Amino acid sequence: MTLSFFLAAAFYPSRNKKPLRYVFSLAFMCMIHSFGIIFAGGLCVVWLSEIISKYVKEKTFLKIFSDKHCWMMLGLLVLAIAIIIEIFPNSNTYTQGHENAEELFSFSFSYVQVMWYIMYLSEAFLIQMPDSKLDSYDVASIIPQFITAVFVFVIALSILHKNKKILTFIIPYSFFGLFSALIYSSPYHSGMVGVFLIFVFWGIFADNGKIELPEYINKAVSSLRGGLKKAVVAIAFLPMIVPIAWSAYSSYIDIRFDYWYKEAAEFIKEYRLYDYKILSSWTQDVISEENDSWRIDEVYACRDYPKLQGLATAILPYFDDNIFYNYNIDDHDKTFMYYQSSTEEEAEAIINKWGEQGPPDVVLDRCQLTRVYPDIDVNDYVAVKRITAYKPYKFKTNDQYITIYVTKDLFNKIGTLKEITAKKLY
Repeated sequence: MTLSFFLAAAFYPSRNKKPLRYVFSLAFMCMIHSFGIIFAGGLCVVWLSEIISKYVKEKTFLKIFSDKHCWMMLGLLVLAIAIIIEIFPNSNTYTQGHENAEELFSFSFSYVQVMWYIMYLSEAFLIQMPDSKLDSYDVASIIPQFITAVFVFVIALSILHKNKKILTFIIPYSFFGLFSALIYSSPYHSGMVGVFLIFVFWGIFADNGKIELPEYINKAVSSLRGGLKKAVVAIAFLPMIVPIAWSAYSSYIDIRFDYWYKEAAEFIKEYRLYDYKILSSWTQDVISEENDSWRIDEVYACRDYPKLQGLATAILPYFDDNIFYNYNIDDHDKTFMYYQSSTEEEAEAIINKWGEQGPPDVVLDRCQLTRVYPDIDVNDYVAVKRITAYKPYKFKTNDQYITIYVTKDLFNKIGTLKEITAKKLY
């Protein structure tokens, strides 16, 4: 994505004289990522509006139908539509908080979406929003970030307006922001806003050779004296300094700790647990009146998604083959995860196939084992290892841990394992 934006920025100044290079860079952007289609579409809308505006002023509007730039954009539109058809989610595609495409594209508009739309810009350079807009959080707790975001948004728009690039920014950004706020996004997608903003300022430099500041900013800065003026200038450089600090912190965490669940793979190899039957945990959504899984410790009703096994997916790159008997049981040679939800009947059929394999010797992470084996004695399993995974994002580290369980027979057979205190399987 970064390369595609930089190519587009390099060819942007000559887009009207040599349009093919610019169109190819936008086509490349579309083929890289679904959000590339959104940004490229927004840039084409801006470009088309410039062309239409020119013909309207010249009172030769009909010439638009013979304009080669428009025909190239039409070809790009056909490509984008073909890609969208290819990548459009299936009816059973599972995404964050959505178990099918119908849920994904159904949304309700609220002031929270407006907040997220504005905050995406600052999220790329200055602030740290909640991990996901789906997380439960007190809106009041992000008011300071929102105030900062509004301030940055207004300043940015005024600078872009002064440099005649407000439409070049606001239309693609709005396409991205609205799609992200209303339908789908993850925290790392905000980095695309940062790269897109570089594209916009690159275009300003190409056109003007410099970035002009609004008169009110020049007056405000010139009225300052001494240390206060230096402080304001330092604050203006924060959007360039903060991302470097984020990268430094995340790099430190990546170097200091094992990547994700690497330690789990090493533990399995150390004790040759791959020679035994290993069951990996799967996604389960709790069904309760409170819908609060943290309050429920024992057996509870849940909705099963047996195809969703992120833990197994994270561990399998360290092995040549699929070591989990319940992972992709219908296509066991595949070691990637199908992001597919399952109906209750489909989940039941898959879980029954797991049950036919007999109870596991090893269980990765706490899961509802009695869902697969109703008559099993969960007290026959002991916890032998806890693995913590450190997932850095900006200045925050999301610590997650998993527990590895083995049967008492296997525990005694290996002889060198140590039992640890942990919640039992259920």
